[in-house]
Order: sequence, then C-alpha cells, then structure tokens
Amino acid sequence: MPPSPVSVLRYAPRTLRALWCVAVVSAVLYSACSAPSQSSCDGRPHGHQRCTDLLTNPNGDLAPTLETFCKGDDGVFSTSLCNHTGSLGGCECDTCENGKGITWLFVDPDAGFTTAADVMSLCGDAGRAYQSP
Repeated sequence: MPPSPVSVLRYAPRTLRALWCVAVVSAVLYSACSAPSQSSCDGRPHGHQRCTDLLTNPNGDLAPTLETFCKGDDGVFSTSLCNHTGSLGGCECDTCENGKGITWLFVDPDAGFTTAADVMSLCGDAGRAYQSP
C-alpha cells in the first residue's frame, strides 16, 4: 500500500514541505478570488424589475469587481444566473463591454412594459435579440 500524502510530507525535506504548503494556499486563494465564468445582477430586491445575467467574463473581472459594478447599479450580485421565472423575456447582448449578457425584464408599468410584446419592441429598438423566458 502506498504511503499517504501526509506521511510522505512528514519525512520530506523542509523545502518540499514549504513548496507543498505554498501550492495548497495558492489553490485555495485562487478558488476564493478567481473570476466567475458567469454571474448576475438582480435589481428586483431594490424595486427595479430587471435581472441581468453575465454569461461570459472576457475581461476576467474578479467577483468583487463585478459585485461593485452591480451594487453601483443598485442591484444584488450573485455568481449564479438570474431566476427569470415570471419574466416577460430578455434582451441579449452578444458584444457588450462585459461580454455576452441577457437582461431579463419583469412587468413594470412605470417603465412601459407589461407584455412580452413590449419587451420584444424594447429589444428591437436597442438592436438586441429577444429571448423568451
């Protein structure tokens, strides 16, 4: 039976143990601070009837950077995608500055959209593709 990694380290030279510790700490820090491949910014908790999914992260922005942008837009940041149940649809942007995203819109009479047709029109006017919920 091969020796366990712990027993190998116990008898390894001090330099090898130090390198192993650096590797473990680096892996933990990278996973805690790495750039998310997708995220969302939900404005609904603050009364804005929209939630935006960021489906790509081409600039490799770290989660804290994306979270700062989201909070500046009065939203709630998440590293998971929006729950768009009940939305009227979304407008997709393939070439936005932050990568590919979909802004999901919910009924908002004050903003002028109460039907899927309103959202389709809004998307078309903005030059974006409509996505059904």
